Order: sequence, then C-alpha cells, then structure tokens
Amino acid sequence: MKQLILLLILTFPAWAATNRTVTVKTSGGDYTTLAAAIAGEKGNLVSADRQLTIECYAMEDTTAAAIANADWTTDATRFILITVPTVERHEGIWSTSKYRLVVSTSPALKIGNEYVHVEGLQIRSTATGNNAASLYLGGYNGTGGVIHVRNSIIRGNSDSYLGSCFTTYQTTTTAYLYNNLFFGADKWNGAYGAYAGTTGSYYFYNNTFAANHTGLRVGGGTWVFVNNLFTGNGANSHADTVLAAGTDYNRTSNAALVYAVTGAGNTHDAVSQTFTFVDAGALNWHLAVADSGAKDLGVSDPGSGLYSTDVDGQTRSGSWDVGFDEYPSATRRRNAVVAWRRP
Repeated sequence: MKQLILLLILTFPAWAATNRTVTVKTSGGDYTTLAAAIAGEKGNLVSADRQLTIECYAMEDTTAAAIANADWTTDATRFILITVPTVERHEGIWSTSKYRLVVSTSPALKIGNEYVHVEGLQIRSTATGNNAASLYLGGYNGTGGVIHVRNSIIRGNSDSYLGSCFTTYQTTTTAYLYNNLFFGADKWNGAYGAYAGTTGSYYFYNNTFAANHTGLRVGGGTWVFVNNLFTGNGANSHADTVLAAGTDYNRTSNAALVYAVTGAGNTHDAVSQTFTFVDAGALNWHLAVADSGAKDLGVSDPGSGLYSTDVDGQTRSGSWDVGFDEYPSATRRRNAVVAWRRP
C-alpha cells in the first residue's frame, strides 16, 4: 500500500495555485480604479492557494494605489500580478489613450509587499512637493521576497524638487526591473530616474533612462546594472553612486558614467555614444534603423532566463540591444508590414 501511495505522489504533480483575475475599467469591470481592486481583493493568498491577477484596461486612473504589507500574505507561487492586456497597453511610448496611473499625490503606486509583479503600466505622480516619486518600493515584512517591474513606463514630474521616477527605502527584498523606461524627472537638482537611500538588492536589466536631471543615485545596497541605456540626462549618475560587481554593458551619451563599480570589471560600459532614436523629441526612444550606439552591443540574457523579449514583446536575439527596445520593435514591424501591403 505504501508503494502505491508513493507511486501516486510521483505520478501526479502538486496542484498549482488557482488564478483569480479581476478587471479595472471605467465601466463594466470588477473595479473602476487599481486602488479599489487592491482594497477589494486584499487577503491571504497563501491560505487561499491563489494567484491574483489585476488587469487594467485603457483609461486614466487618477487614484493613488498602495499595496500595504499588513493587508496581504503572499509567496513565490501565490503572488499579485498587476498587468495591462496587450491591446490596452502602451507601445513603448507614453500614451494618453492607453491605461495610465496619473495622480497628483506621491507616490502614484507604492508596493509595500513582497511577491508583486508589475507589467505594462504607465505610472506618473504629478505632485510638486519635495521627494515626490511615481513608483515607490518600501514597507515590506522582511521575509526576503521578490518584486518584478517590467515593460513599464515610469514618468517623473518635472516640477518636483528631489522628485524621482523610482524610489526605494526597502532594506530586505530583491527587486528585478527590466525593459522599463524611466524619464521626465528633469527640472531640479536632485531629480533622479532611480534613487535609493538604503540597502536591498536591485537588478536593472535593459532599461532606458532618458531626459532626467540625473539618471540614478544609489546610497546603499546591492545594485547591479546591465544593458541599460542613458540618454539626454543631465548626468548619468550622482557622484557618490557605487554599483555592485556584475554591472556592465551600460552605455551613455554623456562623457562620463560617473558611478563607480565595486571591483571594477565593467569593461564593456561605454560613454560618449551616439544613439539614433525614432523620435526622441516626441518621447519615442525606440532605436532607429541607423542606430550604432546601442544595437547589438549588449550582453545576451543578463537575467539568466528571466526574460527574452523587449518592451514591445519583440524577441531579443543574437547580441542583445542595450536599453528597453530591441530593434525592430514589434510596433514598427507591424507598421512596416501595413505600409508594404498598401497599393
């Protein structure tokens, strides 16, 4: 009998967590704001054996959203996914016709719980007070969980002193940020694409930092940057920024990277690069066909299987491009096909 039970255990794998999907729409959905969805679904996902997926549809969402640690119990397989379906999502360019979380307070989105995935959002705080942030990470329970932020556009506020696209003061978690655009924190000294004043482990892969006063400032923790593109920033980073070993293959249009890397080793980083974009003046930082500063100049698969596509869902191949876009993007390929078919 014991042998039979063992055979059944080996034959039938453990049941996966069930998925509950709720929608955020102006009408006809389960909720009308992301904040309402978070409040309405809070609970213990582990005991419910459930993954929660919140799908946000095309609209301007003007209510700040926060995932409070006290409201949730999550783990690696029972996590929160906040996503935007492809047809409702930006195409790598800030869009007022797709889903966007734009609020007048700070932060626009606060992630205070571990095991959260954010995918395909547009996030912006227009707050004018000091230290405003569009996306903020902090307030976890310290269990060492993981957060993913991918394929998103995090826009800073040009009217905020010390305002940043992304800020964290979390000390215990690990976060992966890849295929994102951080732009627009550009008015005042101390405005950053990404800022941290604490410990923690953060891995930035294939992001684009554009038109910020300063690309990044790191005051502690383990920060690894690979395949990131810095363009149109007043400075690539703050002078006191020290990134962790493993940082490499980042490229900037500025004359200096400014940051230091523990143990050096960032021999493939490059400065004074000329990037050619589709239309940077219109906030379109997709790589153009003529680009020679980022195309095929990154390292392939820096996240060891974490992702294999770019911000548009275009498959990355060969030597990966630096930044959030792999040329040609899915959007431009579709447009080229349409143009070719026209009589």
